[in-house]
Amino acid sequence: MKKLWRDHTELSHMTPEQRFDDRYDVHDNGCWVWQGYIEKGKGGKFLIQGKRFDVSRFSYERFNGPIPEGYVVQRTCGLTSCVNPDHLRTAITSTEGRKKVGHRYVLLQRSPSTQYITKQK
Repeated sequence: MKKLWRDHTELSHMTPEQRFDDRYDVHDNGCWVWQGYIEKGKGGKFLIQGKRFDVSRFSYERFNGPIPEGYVVQRTCGLTSCVNPDHLRTAITSTEGRKKVGHRYVLLQRSPSTQYITKQK
């Protein structure tokens, strides 16, 4: 079982990757459930050199590579605290590069890692 709370001197000797690996539990459904700080309505966060980072973005970039500019990370499982890179994908956030079809915007050039985005009201 992972040690959930460590003293400050112990954390200072760990890399961000080690601290990340120390803060999630793997569930039967395949989700890696974040056990660290979770900001209400926004998901897990953790500190790297005094700056707060979104754990889903950290996980995606660590295992899948850089996130294109203008994209966000979304979870395919729907669990806000999941950081499994296999459950994460990127999606475009603006209407640039998309056209409106009915009530949805669709990408003009769709890649496998992106999805259709519903217009926010």
